[in-house]
Parts: sequence; structure tokens; C-alpha cells
Amino acid sequence: MLQFSFYLEYDGRRTVSTYDAPTEVIRANGLLEALSLFAEKRKLKKAGSETLENGQVRAYFMQKKLFSAPREYVYMVREANKE
Repeated sequence: MLQFSFYLEYDGRRTVSTYDAPTEVIRANGLLEALSLFAEKRKLKKAGSETLENGQVRAYFMQKKLFSAPREYVYMVREANKE
């Protein structure tokens, strides 16, 4: 299994971009599975992803709100290590 670290970059209101400690670490067999597990755990909808030059991935999620516009979340995803 692989470990993927999720770092919050944007929370729908402001840019956060702290890479000191991950927001969440997900163990999965691959990146797509990790994104799905993360979205399910946080009750978010996957909106897309893009691969960056350094091999990391930027993932976009949406959270629907009952009485307001949906909020976008952006996470940097890094593969932490291999087991």
C-alpha cells in the first residue's frame, strides 16, 4: 500500500498553503483510490486534479452547502512512502 499526504492549499475563502504537516494521510493502492477515500471521508465531491512538474498532484474538491454556493477546496497531494 501507498501513503498519500494531503496538504490544504485553498479552503474556499483564503489561500492557506502550509506544507509543514499534512491535513490528512490516506493509505491506498493508488492515487485515484486515495482521492476517492479522502473525498468520502470529508464528504466532498471530486472536481478534478492536475499533475504538476515535480510529480505531485493538485486535487480539487467541492462541498455543497444547503443555503449557499458550493465551496471549493484545493489540496496538494504527495506520495509519502511505499510499503
